[in-house]
Amino acid sequence: KALGQGAAAKACFEKVLAEDPVNALALRETSHFDSFRTFMREQPESWLELAILYYNNGFKDEALKVLKDIDSSVQWPTIKMWIGWLTGDKACYEAALALPVGYCNPFRLETIPVLEKAAELFPADYKPHYYLGNLLYEKQPDRAVAEWQKTIELQPDFALAWRNIGWANWLLYKDYAKAKTYYLKAIELDPSSALFLEECDQALEALGEDVRFRFELLKSHHETCVKRYYPLAGEVITGMFVGEYDYVLDLLKNCYFPTREGVANFHYVYMDALLLAGAEKLKKGDAEGAIELYNKAFDYPENHQVFYVDGRCPHDSQVYVALAEAYEKLGNADAARENYEKAAGVETLRTDFRYWKGLALKRLGKKAEAREIFKQMLAEGKAAIVTDYVNFYGAEGTTGATVSSINTKAYYTQGLAYKGLGRGCKAKSCFRKSVKLKSDNLWPNVMLRK
Repeated sequence: KALGQGAAAKACFEKVLAEDPVNALALRETSHFDSFRTFMREQPESWLELAILYYNNGFKDEALKVLKDIDSSVQWPTIKMWIGWLTGDKACYEAALALPVGYCNPFRLETIPVLEKAAELFPADYKPHYYLGNLLYEKQPDRAVAEWQKTIELQPDFALAWRNIGWANWLLYKDYAKAKTYYLKAIELDPSSALFLEECDQALEALGEDVRFRFELLKSHHETCVKRYYPLAGEVITGMFVGEYDYVLDLLKNCYFPTREGVANFHYVYMDALLLAGAEKLKKGDAEGAIELYNKAFDYPENHQVFYVDGRCPHDSQVYVALAEAYEKLGNADAARENYEKAAGVETLRTDFRYWKGLALKRLGKKAEAREIFKQMLAEGKAAIVTDYVNFYGAEGTTGATVSSINTKAYYTQGLAYKGLGRGCKAKSCFRKSVKLKSDNLWPNVMLRK
């Protein structure tokens, strides 16, 4: 084509399309131009990818045509900056930096000098540094954080840069105290961001921050929390931990908890809340109120979007034991025995809920069966302790297992087993080890309070 041999060029492009019918360059260079525009969908990053392909192969003029074509219909910062880079037109850079950040997230290494030129031309503008930080983080994180620091020096009220530095301190540097500082500032600047609250709570969890502080932070931003599952669920979980049962039960009744990838245990959160609220009523002498709450644990509220598939729920064994204990307080031995028998009949699998099955068996006089369950739990709890672990899943947030999260569960299992075997001091020691590894681990804390 550059040599003026149009027919030969077209034949080459047609051969490309025969092998790759969605090749953007070949579509643009042939009579399939309408297909090309449909394929590109007015998505500026797709056009920029094509323009850089032309540019890297020595066709600067064609690259400019592609960029100007999309620029005529979509206003996008990196499109305009690339036009400025290729033409030397400072006005294009100025127009680019006048656009909102939005979802523009530069990621190509070829864009580094383009952004550096923007920073050179407009040294007082924060956006080139913000964009550079986003682009560099995966490859040169230290330099990226330095760019974000420059961003907040130039624009102290730009919340997203504060969040980004918080993210780096949380997940890259593991400096959770510093992450806390940056996330709280981001939330102060933009209290409407549910993502900031979600990530902040996870960073605070990693820090071992007081659970009351975490709860109050989420509660004070409740209208934001309801936008996403995790901060709203965090309100429930931290509220449970600090004993705000009425508030938590109101959330569980009136809020919507959408299911999503990685969420598999919300029904257990719901059951835990009812168990703890019921136990509080029982402690105050309201056994009937406790029974009413415990029975709700068998419900699957529609607003939780948890789907009831079959009757197997290991957690039921704990609920039946709680019901039995409440009926005992009322002096109803028959109802108590009935619920102990239900607890003993639950298929608890290899979960910690075996403890309540064993406890029910013990109270039904089947001590040998109970002892075997507790001995098995103890052996498994000891075997579960690890010294290292490779987490293949936790690419974002606190998703996935760690040495601490594995061992805190293992010590809790051991503690339940020792408790079932009547070895209270050993049980307490294991619960303390579990809490030391994860201070907000709910049930070891509950056991220690007892």
